[in-house]
Amino acid sequence: MRIRSVLATHVPGIIAAALVLPWVIAGGSAWPWAPNTIDLDVYQLTARDLLAGRSIYDTRTPGWDLPFIYPPIAALLAVPMAFGERLFWQIVWGVLQVVCLVVVARRLGLPANWRTGALVAAMVVGLEPIRTTLGYGQVNIILMTLVVADLLPPSDQGRRRLPRGLLVGLAAAIKLTPLFFIGALLMAGRWRTVRNALLSFGGLNLFGLVLLPRDTVRFFTGVTGETTPDSLYVGNQSLVGAGLRLLELRPLGMGVGLAVSVLVAVAGLLVFVGLWRGSGPIRQDRALAVALAGLTTCLVSPVSWTHHYVWAMPLAIVAFGPRLESVPKLWLIGCRALVLLIAAGLPLALLPYAQGAELTYNWWQDTLGAAQPLLGAALLLGVAVPWTGPVLTDSWRSLQRLRHSRATAAPGRGPQSPASRGSSTAGQELTRRPAGRKLRPCSSSFS
Repeated sequence: MRIRSVLATHVPGIIAAALVLPWVIAGGSAWPWAPNTIDLDVYQLTARDLLAGRSIYDTRTPGWDLPFIYPPIAALLAVPMAFGERLFWQIVWGVLQVVCLVVVARRLGLPANWRTGALVAAMVVGLEPIRTTLGYGQVNIILMTLVVADLLPPSDQGRRRLPRGLLVGLAAAIKLTPLFFIGALLMAGRWRTVRNALLSFGGLNLFGLVLLPRDTVRFFTGVTGETTPDSLYVGNQSLVGAGLRLLELRPLGMGVGLAVSVLVAVAGLLVFVGLWRGSGPIRQDRALAVALAGLTTCLVSPVSWTHHYVWAMPLAIVAFGPRLESVPKLWLIGCRALVLLIAAGLPLALLPYAQGAELTYNWWQDTLGAAQPLLGAALLLGVAVPWTGPVLTDSWRSLQRLRHSRATAAPGRGPQSPASRGSSTAGQELTRRPAGRKLRPCSSSFS
């Protein structure tokens, strides 16, 4: 990419971020420039506590009392943040996030020009999850970029530098929700990608276990199962959060929310496979598959704050682009409405919240507070139900082809074995094929 293209695609977003950041979280300052990136503070303080020999799960930020809730490997990766001033890391983190947004836009097929730069800048300002992730100094955009960069090829068809799956495993090691993509890829028959992702995820967590054994055990036996007392908060736009608010009773609301989450997770898997393999009524569209899978992770996680919905960005690029001509119009309208609903952040803008205010909502406030997760669930379930048969059939055939390919490659199946003597003619035909003609690899669909 030429210098002029780099500047055109990156500078508008960086300028927009610099202007917006001080105003996102209360306590920021435009001059001198000092945004209140409270989640970035968590990462920096955790890294310092780690180097000081303290437990990373005892870290609390002054004033906000925020804990570190990620696996130990995430703290180890944050160690460089222990060095340097807060302002330095705010600048580095903000620029890095904008670069990530450009990478996502480019992987979705947008050109490297000023129009893409302007679109990224518009999303920094206009998409609530993008704006608040930047304002908090959160990690969501980076995780999204790792997944998108791993699963979608470069628009210029450049050569891959890493085996597919490694970055998905890295994202899942930092925050567990991207594990959903590994399950989706498994159903889609991407065996090698799944293997690489699991090796990456497992290897990184093993590294964390070796260096921080107590914190690793503490995380996987306690921290992951903890529920925040703010789950009722309207900023929690998961299906569980919607259930808690609508039913107003924690046992019943939690149970209903979890049950619906399981159904939506299955629907998200089916939709991903159908779009990834092109086995559903809609033609193959892997960008849409990845965007909807990311949206699914937000819906089914017990706690998904509004700034977790950064997957609205790739969904917006696909849903408002020219590539969805084969999608049923009603479903396309639903996708676009969901993007606009996420972008506006209406629950936090229009509804009272905190200190139990959610339990006093009337019918229209309850509807607005739950509209985002319920619309997302309806879109996935509405598509998954008619796709179930074709997608499962295609996945079964893919598994059968894998078994067949492994059986033919097993010991005792060579050209001199009794089991393969009947195929000697085929072997002779292969030796007589014209020079320069290449055989098509039979297992390319399983990589």
